[in-house]
Amino acid sequence: MHSKPCSARRSTVTDRIERLRQAAQARHAATRARAEAALEILARRHEPITFRRLAETAGVSRSWLYRQPDLRTAIEHLRSAKPPEQPPPPQQATLESLRQQRHAYREEIARLKNENQILRDQLARKLGAERAASVTRRNDDSKGQMSPTRNLALTSGDPRSAPENLYSYGLGGEDPSAPA
Repeated sequence: MHSKPCSARRSTVTDRIERLRQAAQARHAATRARAEAALEILARRHEPITFRRLAETAGVSRSWLYRQPDLRTAIEHLRSAKPPEQPPPPQQATLESLRQQRHAYREEIARLKNENQILRDQLARKLGAERAASVTRRNDDSKGQMSPTRNLALTSGDPRSAPENLYSYGLGGEDPSAPA
């Protein structure tokens, strides 16, 4: 059998011990990094920070957290910190407020419909007056005389404001309703 010298065994054992120590340090550093990251996530989300919740989130044991003095201090500090003020949750509308809102919308719709009708009437009068003026110009140009249409175009364009007869313009001869 081949036996190794004693010094060779010692260097091998020493090497193994050193590698185990390095592996334990790496494992500890990875565990610590997970715990710190989980703590940061919980703080950012404004979630309650407890040892149990942090241990579950980070995948570490609670006893390990308790044995880390700086992490323990950070956890206790964040637990005692006042949470940031959040706006109150939106309130649900009551039935009465919805009815009032509907009533206000209906009034606004009625007002807008009325305004639209007034604008349509104004536009119709204006277009009617322009049409009457263009027809009158054509008639005047071709006949060389004043027509009843032209005289009606001189009114506001609203048929309701037109005179009841053409005699008031002197176009129909003598007005039979005029006093003798």
